[in-house]
Amino acid sequence: MSLARVARAFGRDRPTVAYACHLIEDRRDDSDFDDWLDQLAVGLSSVVLLSEAPAVA
Repeated sequence: MSLARVARAFGRDRPTVAYACHLIEDRRDDSDFDDWLDQLAVGLSSVVLLSEAPAVA
């Protein structure tokens, strides 16, 4: 997703989103933070998959 699109989604400007991305990338050097972020991504992927699943009647 482009930085401009993320900025629009959160009501921010592109440089602010770029700055936030750099902050997160810098924190990924910390293995505990990196593991937490990986777990968050898996959890969010699960939510997306569940929301796309057909409803059970």
